[in-house]
Amino acid sequence: MATPPGAGPAAIRFVAAASWRVIRGRCVEHFPRVLEFLRYLRDAAPGLVRYRHHERLCMGLKAKLVVELILQGRSWAQVLNALHHHFPESGPVVRDPKITKQDLRKISEAQETFCQQVKQLAEAPVDLASKLQELEQEYGETFLAAMEKLFFEYLCQLEKALPTLQAQQVLLGVLCC
Repeated sequence: MATPPGAGPAAIRFVAAASWRVIRGRCVEHFPRVLEFLRYLRDAAPGLVRYRHHERLCMGLKAKLVVELILQGRSWAQVLNALHHHFPESGPVVRDPKITKQDLRKISEAQETFCQQVKQLAEAPVDLASKLQELEQEYGETFLAAMEKLFFEYLCQLEKALPTLQAQQVLLGVLCC
């Protein structure tokens, strides 16, 4: 779902709509595509949303991906591989001049806490059934609703930043498809 470099506003809106559909539909298996789109937006328009907003959303989607693997009963090797892929030990590369030390600290602490929680489960799955139930509750519908709200706010900022479509452009888009 990443938009190609130099993509116009119509393509960006199309990918945004597809990403919205993934988030609203709770299609966790397609979250990596949404993350790709969010990376594209961050690179193309770094000031679109605050750093912490962007990172909370991305971190939440990544965490849900990892938790979903655990809940599906995947091997711990697969879970830990996904954890290291989505949450590398080096941490995120920050290229935002407006970021505060507090933002960095909060994001870093949340990421570290989540990684420790998953690693502890993998190393000593004591009382695994109740831990899985806790994970399911913590990263369940309320969590996904919060991610949906963050994504919606992101899309509102995106829409404000994109040029307004003219009626002719909309009609051409409909006729061409």
